[in-house]
Amino acid sequence: MLFLVGTNSVRVFPATQIISQTQQVVSSIQQTYPHLSQHGKISISLTFPCLKTTAQFSTEQSLLSNIHVYNEELQALSSVMNFNILNFHMTNNHLAQDNMHIHFRHHIFNSIINHFDQVNQTISTAIIAPTSTSIADPTSSLSLPSDQTKINKKSKSRAVLDRKNKKRFEQLKLKRRQHTIKRKI
Repeated sequence: MLFLVGTNSVRVFPATQIISQTQQVVSSIQQTYPHLSQHGKISISLTFPCLKTTAQFSTEQSLLSNIHVYNEELQALSSVMNFNILNFHMTNNHLAQDNMHIHFRHHIFNSIINHFDQVNQTISTAIIAPTSTSIADPTSSLSLPSDQTKINKKSKSRAVLDRKNKKRFEQLKLKRRQHTIKRKI
């Protein structure tokens, strides 16, 4: 489960207030759905940079400082509340002309896919990790052939992921076109 929290709030509210609300939301989710308390089940992204000032943060420096404090406190909270952090590695160069929105949309999609590929790989590695049972023991139900463990540890190359994503995005674009209604007003 991925949450993009604080992206708008960080322009208006102090970081500590947003972190407190985030803590309450994550706690409520983990209490309602206990299986989401396991590491890797919840991911929250760090907030993107933003240069569009507000009345609360009237200078770019104060706004960037609030974003920095929020991101640091979110990382600290993640270790306490057992959730993952997704860092999109966005810089001011990724911002559109409005200094607020992200110009490189594909970067976000690719980062999300890569993040969950890593999370899934970590989870599957933890499940397949060798136990005290012997691999050579034919009576053990947990034994795996050594070739299969090698396959599970491999990950897809960057080029393969990019081709897969490009094909997927083209299909999504086609679907959007088919389900869009245009009317003259």
